[in-house]
Amino acid sequence: MQASDPAIFYLGLILPGLFALILIAEGAHKLTRYEPGWVNIILGSAFLLIIVIAYIFFLR
Repeated sequence: MQASDPAIFYLGLILPGLFALILIAEGAHKLTRYEPGWVNIILGSAFLLIIVIAYIFFLR
């Protein structure tokens, strides 16, 4: 497989990005039920930030 193969892009960036968005959504859902959900939101946001930085480096 080449480094520019779409499968590498999908597995390396899209799937972890969806996981990060699910963490954020789960935290928001917990907050609407007055349960502590800030940890999920913070971890999901940090994970999403790491994925965005990896995407920027991947484009170079």
